[in-house]
Amino acid sequence: MILKGGGYDTIIIPLHSYIQARYIKISLESKNYLHFKKIEIFKRKYPALIVATRFDGSGGRLMAMLNAMYIAKKTGAKFGFIWDERELHDKNDVFVDNQDNIFDSKYLKEYSYTNSIKVDYCDNRINYIGDYNNFLKNSPWRFGWKMADNKWLNNLIFTDFNLEDYRIECQKFWENIGWNADIKSIISQAIIKSEELGSYVALHLRNGDVVSHALKGVLFTEGVRNRLFPIEIAIGIVEKFLNNQQKIVLFSPDQSAKIVRDKFDNIKQKNIILAQDLMINPTYNQKLFFDLVLMAKSKEIISPSFSTYALCAGLIYGSKLSTIDETITRQEQLDLLNKYQNYYTTPELKSASYFYWYKLLERENNIDELIKICELGFIEDNNFVFMVRKFELLLNNQKFKECDEAIKKLSSKDKINVISGFFPKNIYNISYKTSIDIF
Repeated sequence: MILKGGGYDTIIIPLHSYIQARYIKISLESKNYLHFKKIEIFKRKYPALIVATRFDGSGGRLMAMLNAMYIAKKTGAKFGFIWDERELHDKNDVFVDNQDNIFDSKYLKEYSYTNSIKVDYCDNRINYIGDYNNFLKNSPWRFGWKMADNKWLNNLIFTDFNLEDYRIECQKFWENIGWNADIKSIISQAIIKSEELGSYVALHLRNGDVVSHALKGVLFTEGVRNRLFPIEIAIGIVEKFLNNQQKIVLFSPDQSAKIVRDKFDNIKQKNIILAQDLMINPTYNQKLFFDLVLMAKSKEIISPSFSTYALCAGLIYGSKLSTIDETITRQEQLDLLNKYQNYYTTPELKSASYFYWYKLLERENNIDELIKICELGFIEDNNFVFMVRKFELLLNNQKFKECDEAIKKLSSKDKINVISGFFPKNIYNISYKTSIDIF
């Protein structure tokens, strides 16, 4: 390294972690002379930083943290995380509390990079394929890697990945997270309650924000179906486990759990427990962690095909994790949607069930049946994306006259609403471009 000129009180020269040197030469290209009071060389304690950087709900963030911890251990890097607060702008929005209300100060000082590393909602996920040894050498950031993956790790990322080792280590990581006193107390209470309940199956009725008024416009977009747990199907699954003498605990962020339990008589309800009834006036964080641990301590967790909350619960104590599709067949799901079609839930939940029904029938390409489902879904919740899909079906199948006649029957206001249905307001900036092209 060459320093041109003098007059420096302190010179700090950061070197890349992978530079190997036996000697360091310092020279001065001037008529002056070098005089050092002290020369210190610091070796980096960790070769890199793996930082969990989710910005969505708590389930996704906790999954990313566990993933970051695991990769850090496998590569010798340091684990870190960010935990930006997410305010509740709408009753159906996703709220995430300040990190100080979840973790203790010592843990935050050691591992939190919330004020140092900034991310956006869709920050990059790991785009690496290879073994652990070469992972750090392919880092796209100066400090290491951002970890935004909120699913379980697998051998599609790390070629030397071992699932059993991953599950065992993540259970240890969970036990060593530095929760604050309140969260520690809630976790202890949930463990005690799980022991009192004995053996039970947990149903995670995810629903919540994906059926809310705020997101109803994106009902037909990719990613919604795999987060839904239709009430009608939940009733059938509960009945199946009750017939096998199993105790059921229902978890939901909305009315879903109560609506399912209310379908059964008083005798059967004795073996159906609502997680929300096990705490008195809990805070948001208290309910979040109580439910998570109670779910994790179950014999089996049944959830939609994608729920980061259930994924996290299935990892931290080793509970069996099953999806709807792994629990009952497609035909059984169709039969349940038909059997309980007239069971009242809420307009949002019922229209979401019709959408789920539509997706199950879609591969059969029975146009008349699909159009009927669209009409029923629209009637339930006045959601114009059902009309957009109906007209698209007619156009795709050369039924131009029928489509034209159906549009003519719409009022002027409804026509405007259908057009607006192509451009739903949502945080994901989604529009139905394919539908627009067809029209």
